[in-house]
Amino acid sequence: MSLTTIFLILIAGILLLYFSTRTPKSAYTGFYKIYTPTGLLFIKQLEEVFDNNQSLSSEALFRLYNENYNSNVKTIDDLEKEIGVSNYLEEENVKLSQKFIAGDYFTNLVDSLFYRWMFDSMPITSRNSEEAFNDFGINIQDNEVLYQQFKSVDFLEEKKIVIANNYGGLQYRMSLGGGMSYRMGSLKVSPITKQQFVPLDRGTMYVTNKRVIFIGINNRVNKTLKLDDIIEVSLFRDGLLIGKSNGKKPLFVFSEYVISPFKAPNKRDHLNLFIRLLNRVILNNQDKNLN
Repeated sequence: MSLTTIFLILIAGILLLYFSTRTPKSAYTGFYKIYTPTGLLFIKQLEEVFDNNQSLSSEALFRLYNENYNSNVKTIDDLEKEIGVSNYLEEENVKLSQKFIAGDYFTNLVDSLFYRWMFDSMPITSRNSEEAFNDFGINIQDNEVLYQQFKSVDFLEEKKIVIANNYGGLQYRMSLGGGMSYRMGSLKVSPITKQQFVPLDRGTMYVTNKRVIFIGINNRVNKTLKLDDIIEVSLFRDGLLIGKSNGKKPLFVFSEYVISPFKAPNKRDHLNLFIRLLNRVILNNQDKNLN
């Protein structure tokens, strides 16, 4: 085998690794062949709706399919049959079933779009202090209510990091016999630093009518942000930076994908839901029906 051939194989392997880690879904697209032709078109349409930060109620979901594909589905069972994944939960060996993966992917996609609509439009379910403790094991104030929890969130904080040291100072040299010299000086160390976000802990975030609470799991790092102190939110693809009236800006990172054996890599939508909920709580309309 020539060096050129080996080089090309190596480059191909690197590119394959790069794109498989960069876009997890690309390694699990075999289940797409399960959908009917119109079903596949509809799945792609739902993915576009998801990526465009839109939401869908159940009625809007059926209307979208019926209007685009000249159908008259009225239930999820009807829709699953139309797109080719009817009775996917009854598959005998779900570990090897592409139909199960295709059905599970469709269900998670629809659920994410529906939950967005719920957080956009409907009154948000709340828990009082007793219910919050019984359901989630968290203590909140008696005049406070808990709306939602979001798991597997990373908390980072900006810190000054030393990346190198410069050495200097006054020096003088004195000659000794035999051509030797002896150097003396006053050593001064000047650290070179840069600002960098450092992960402090991974844990769960809670949103109440008064605060955003982070409770760390690994390092037991806790953080509380009063809603009245939040002056800005910078949104990124996988996280958000919260600007406060004083102190450092905390950065919260939400992992994008859930990779489970024998399932499609469903994209987590908890960052999107968190932003929708936080916006409604800040606007104080979380208890209203905005539909």
